[in-house]
Amino acid sequence: MTRLRVLHRTTYTYVDPVELGAHVLHLRPRILPYQTLHDFSLDIGPDAAPRLSHGQDHYGNPVSWLFLAGLHGSLVIESRAEVEVSARHVPGRTAAWERVAAQAIESDAAEFAFASPRVPALRQAREWAASSLPPGRPVLDGAIDLMHRFGTEFTFDP
Repeated sequence: MTRLRVLHRTTYTYVDPVELGAHVLHLRPRILPYQTLHDFSLDIGPDAAPRLSHGQDHYGNPVSWLFLAGLHGSLVIESRAEVEVSARHVPGRTAAWERVAAQAIESDAAEFAFASPRVPALRQAREWAASSLPPGRPVLDGAIDLMHRFGTEFTFDP
């Protein structure tokens, strides 16, 4: 078991003050069989008459909806969490990625299979990923390879 203290801070500074703001926050850690949430807090500042409600998205992830009404030139959202995580069982063999992809298209995950104005479906990206996902490769092996390649072949450009 490993106990973690997590601090996440997002700061927005506006060119001109704004009066209204609506935000969706995915900051509360999810409770899972291998992850226990011991403490969580969410601080919003400066005070701009925040209204906050909590629930779950359609994947079961905790979500908070924040609505601000009142003139403000900046916004700071800070979450603090204490979680305990244990080792997870990794399956020895997973289904071929094509089978998993076909099942995803038939589920709620289908919304992520199509291009959008902010995330175009680029031929170059599909070709780049294809080398990690040849036909018949178990999806876990392909995902591990892709994560390794993301970590070694890309650099962050702020």
